[in-house]
Amino acid sequence: LAYGFLARVFGVLGRHGVPVDLVATSHSSTAFTVDHNHDLSSVRRALSVFSEVDVLRDVATVTVVGRGMLREPGMDALVFWAIEKTPVYLISQASDVSISFVVDEAMLALLLELRPAVVSFHFGLPPAPWIAALREAGVVTLACATTPAEAARIEDAGVDAIVAQGAEAGGHRGTFAPPYEAGNVGTLALVPQVVDTLTVPVIASGGIADGRGIAAALALGADGVQMGTAFLTCPESAAHEVYRLALVAARDDQTRITSAFSGRPARGLDNRYIRDMAAYGEPLPDFPINNTLTGPLRKASAEAGKQDFMALWAGQAAALSKSLPAAELVETLVAET
Repeated sequence: LAYGFLARVFGVLGRHGVPVDLVATSHSSTAFTVDHNHDLSSVRRALSVFSEVDVLRDVATVTVVGRGMLREPGMDALVFWAIEKTPVYLISQASDVSISFVVDEAMLALLLELRPAVVSFHFGLPPAPWIAALREAGVVTLACATTPAEAARIEDAGVDAIVAQGAEAGGHRGTFAPPYEAGNVGTLALVPQVVDTLTVPVIASGGIADGRGIAAALALGADGVQMGTAFLTCPESAAHEVYRLALVAARDDQTRITSAFSGRPARGLDNRYIRDMAAYGEPLPDFPINNTLTGPLRKASAEAGKQDFMALWAGQAAALSKSLPAAELVETLVAET
């Protein structure tokens, strides 16, 4: 699997403190850039363990995107080519790369222009002036916490309400204060501890799939709940049909947390890709690099009608999904509660 080789290359660079940005490729090799101010010799030393890699100094002729935020073609960049005999999935457009909101000033400007009713932060907190600007614009702000300590930081930052995400939740973990393992607190344990120490509203999330879960969260002191997996099987959902079928057939013991798809821990249904990548046992590229690399693979798997290489995000209560129209599901949840 060519991707596995690239993941190991990125892992080595990451451990040596070399920030990496994706740029362009051909079918037989993949080009990346590192920060153009970084010492080329340190890159060579880091990659000396790979006989398949040549490190060259070149001038970038494509737009560089990512953490370096080098947006002009023609800027000096350090380029290395990961030589592979087999084709790899390629990234060649800036639009293919996800950029976190916490460094995306253009997104902030757009939000201030559009003024949506709510903005929710999931991968940590943006700068304090950004939060203040959104609130001054009349936008209600939410942020995700997976520990009481994270929740306290969110309240101190001036966010309006906290989403307390338990370890049962599907999709990406909202943990932003390392280590990630500290955020593996169950919803029943997390919610009351957050409620007891903070003054802002608390929204419970994770493993809530029916009225019983909602009632339990409210009894623990939550002001509301956030539900995701429960709505993925609704006919209005944009989830791919392969994804829907996997959720409908989900068992209670089928989910696991993995970083193999995006570079950040996320809970999803176990499949071949997660199992195969677990065998490498090395740190993977961080988000958004890993997410960008696996994007074409996930898309191709869905188009082929196979679950094997899709990110099937799901919480531990996926087996309780009802597959009702969204409005009917909401009515049912209210009645059950």
